[in-house]
Amino acid sequence: MAEEHEESFRSTDESTKIEEDAEKQPDVAKIQSPQTPTITFNEQEILSEQFQNYLRIAEAFMKTLKRPKDIEICTNLLRKVQRLNDSKHIEVKRNNNAFFRYCLKVLKWTSDNQPLELYQQWYRNKELVEGPSESRTWLEDNKSYMALKSLKDGTNIIYAAVCDEPSAGWQDGGLNILAKRGACSRN
Repeated sequence: MAEEHEESFRSTDESTKIEEDAEKQPDVAKIQSPQTPTITFNEQEILSEQFQNYLRIAEAFMKTLKRPKDIEICTNLLRKVQRLNDSKHIEVKRNNNAFFRYCLKVLKWTSDNQPLELYQQWYRNKELVEGPSESRTWLEDNKSYMALKSLKDGTNIIYAAVCDEPSAGWQDGGLNILAKRGACSRN
């Protein structure tokens, strides 16, 4: 047992000697060469710069949106995210940037998958240039007549009539009679 104790004592002596030799060696990590200046980064600065880059990307995506409601939603969202970015807490900035990355994915998807044909039908300005549009038709029984007039403000007037004899000619002036009475005075 005494021999084991001596061996453990020698091993601690050897480890102490190794540690002393290591202290005599120059520490490579502590040596700084004059060619590489030490640069320290503040995490808040990095997060703020990252946010500004995300903001530029979001504004570029926003310019590709066609639907006015999408543009309004995007503008409001950017305003709220900018308010959160003004926080002094690093954790808030980290979470804000993570959320903003997700928002950018949603914006990209929205920009790539816009139903442009549908938006053109909904938001075309042709009605504003040409004025109100009219559509009229006889129904299958040749006794019922319907007419539709779309106005500039998006309202529609529907005119419907039923008669036994379609040769009376009232169908030709149905919307005109309504216009004279003031029902169509919004155009």
